[in-house]
Amino acid sequence: MKEDADNALKRGEQRIKHPYWVWESIQMIPDVLAKCLDKEVQFQTAHIAEQFNKRGINKIFLVGTGSSYFATIAEKYLFEEATSIPVFRFVTNIFKNYPSNFLDSHSIVFFHSHSGKTEGDHEVVEFAKSKGAYTIGVTDIPGSDLAKIVDDVFIGPGGPKIELPATRTYATAIFRMFILAIALANRLGNKKIVKKYQSAIEEYPKKVKYFMSAYEKIAASNVENIKDCTSFISIGCGPNLSTADEGALAFSQCACVPAQSFELENFIHGPMQTLTKRMGVIAIANSGPLQNRMLKTAKAAKMI
Repeated sequence: MKEDADNALKRGEQRIKHPYWVWESIQMIPDVLAKCLDKEVQFQTAHIAEQFNKRGINKIFLVGTGSSYFATIAEKYLFEEATSIPVFRFVTNIFKNYPSNFLDSHSIVFFHSHSGKTEGDHEVVEFAKSKGAYTIGVTDIPGSDLAKIVDDVFIGPGGPKIELPATRTYATAIFRMFILAIALANRLGNKKIVKKYQSAIEEYPKKVKYFMSAYEKIAASNVENIKDCTSFISIGCGPNLSTADEGALAFSQCACVPAQSFELENFIHGPMQTLTKRMGVIAIANSGPLQNRMLKTAKAAKMI
């Protein structure tokens, strides 16, 4: 990460506001999310939705590595709700080496990769094509190796990044795919889902911007509370397991502190017993059916 930053400085690239590349990238998230609502992304969305119908797609595969894989955890839930089509998710190299028997010409495979140059992508895409699948590259780099070999691309507005963590590209990949899921729901006649999510999607960039502005004011005090922790455990459930996974990865990458993520119930049934005073627990307690259980678990962790 330091080498990337040093090279960027030699090229004359400077901080916009904050002293860290990662923080600066985070500040970009609301604007990049807003760009996902522009005509270019909408055009790509419409094209993929049209091909979805033409090819008689009845299976969806979501593939990625690291942050790109974590994004697929959240995406699976909405795609199944929006389309009533079974969705499978894989780490990229597992997808080829332990393939699904359901992969065929009625399958669509979304290959997630911010840079479009993850090792092994080419072979895995060729494998999917050999089964007749429709392949899509979910990436931010139009001229990347991945973009050149897939059938179509779903390009994000984030562009190349300097910092190692994929925070903003993780956020925009999920957002673009949610936009696509709602477009598919509309094409499939699932008006109930469209009504449920369309206005929320349009308001989302503004809400994220408001939240970030408010949280920035208290971030330093939160750091004071956790600065003595020597390791972290991040727990989530349902679609927000993706956030727990991404959060733990970011702690390791940004702060060089050991961090691990767990699904809520799996954390309760074992890892919870390893807690000490020097460990931090981050509970993703969003509103939803399991929020109360998550909050009770956080209280128990505090007592331990």
